[in-house]
Amino acid sequence: MESRTPTQSVLKDDRWASGVLLGKESKIKLHLTTFPGLVGGTFRSVVMGLTPDYFGEANVTVTCSVLDSSTSADGSNHNSAGIDFQEVELLLVDDLKFDILFHIPFEAHATEEGGVWQLIMQFVNGATEIFDIPMCRTRESNSEITAAHIASQRFDQKKQQQSEVKNASNEIQAEPYTLEIAGGKLTLQSSPSPAGRPTFAKGLAIFTGLWVVMTVFFYWLLDGPLNLVLVFGGFTVFMLICLIFLLYGTSHCIIDREQMVSKHKLFGCTLNSRKTDRGKLTGFSPKLLTTAPSNKKFPFQYWVIGLTENNDSRIFSFTIFGQNEARMLAKKLSDFLRQE
Repeated sequence: MESRTPTQSVLKDDRWASGVLLGKESKIKLHLTTFPGLVGGTFRSVVMGLTPDYFGEANVTVTCSVLDSSTSADGSNHNSAGIDFQEVELLLVDDLKFDILFHIPFEAHATEEGGVWQLIMQFVNGATEIFDIPMCRTRESNSEITAAHIASQRFDQKKQQQSEVKNASNEIQAEPYTLEIAGGKLTLQSSPSPAGRPTFAKGLAIFTGLWVVMTVFFYWLLDGPLNLVLVFGGFTVFMLICLIFLLYGTSHCIIDREQMVSKHKLFGCTLNSRKTDRGKLTGFSPKLLTTAPSNKKFPFQYWVIGLTENNDSRIFSFTIFGQNEARMLAKKLSDFLRQE
């Protein structure tokens, strides 16, 4: 019997062995220019078979999910899918075909390692196509192509493109944070709810209001048992603190030669503080908060997170950024980290 490596088995899979994938909901075809795509490399493809009603802006998402297995106390097994990598680009479709290019970080799970990779396209006419795509780890995979490196590279490309468009600098100038570098120390201060930026505050306020109404209703219905008051009332207080923090709180991050210290403050009082050794930090990267394709009315939103050598995340700010803002901040922080 022929012995195959995991990568060979992926390439000979009937789903993509021809190098051309057919849409399930339309006549769209996806030609895999890179076959396979590489973790620690790129994924390139050409979308063909379009008609003029597809012209306009399209949200194109590449995502990798990994099945996590866990065992409960009763010995039963549970499986859940977690997002390992996700990146979104807003592309202009003005021809019957267009190219797609994504850089894929080395630390992501390849197809042969259990990663389930998909390319999701949402067009202006409401059509959506989802393609399963192969992403492998080969000798050509570059360990230096990390999430932090990709964020920095994309920021440079985006900035160059914007410099060719009139008034493109307006978004860059409206930075929802202050950043200072002096004496080998970086100080970052940000607010979860900078003026003019979308936040979760409105949604949380609605949820908190409904929770208060429900608490009062059950308190009246059950004649106010003490344990109900403590449980419902305690959670209400917690949500109110979160809501007030989203509106008036600030996040402070200081990176010096030894460590990164992040603090979240409300009216001068520290709610949470965390320290991370600088030597454990490998870079900074945008973190997509939206899990499905969106549109202009509800744009994609990002956090910026720190990454450690174990690929753990360090949340040092709850500010919600646009895509370019997140890449810009991730680049600045990663550049500072590499200086010394």
